[in-house]
Amino acid sequence: MCANGCDAVKPLGDRRLPLDTAYSLGDSLTFWAVPAGALADDRYVGHRRYHTVLSPIDEPLAVYVRAKTALRPAGAYSDVSDREWFGLPNDDEEGVPCVVPVGGVLIMEECEAMRINATPEAVGRVSVVRVTVEGFTFPNK
Repeated sequence: MCANGCDAVKPLGDRRLPLDTAYSLGDSLTFWAVPAGALADDRYVGHRRYHTVLSPIDEPLAVYVRAKTALRPAGAYSDVSDREWFGLPNDDEEGVPCVVPVGGVLIMEECEAMRINATPEAVGRVSVVRVTVEGFTFPNK
């Protein structure tokens, strides 16, 4: 069972992390910083092979978090990007977003999907970390 990823904990990240430059420790861990607007979408996004960790650098980040089973598919899963897209079922309301404070951490498990509540023009930086799910294999490698 997935816990709500909305529990923000101690600060993470280097405030000097340059934008749009990805770093990798093998296939197990990748990280980068992007403007919040680059993560904004009308759909929820989930991953199967990675946990996603978000940490706002400049300003708080509002994120809607739902179990994938509570959403409806809104696009095919991509094995290349490890993304699957979801929408709200029927006219279900999104509820209240989780607000992650500057330096806080939000961890998304593979059974959850998120939607960043930001405009495409939002410039506050967000550290994004992708961590391989323990024991998962990579069929495309």
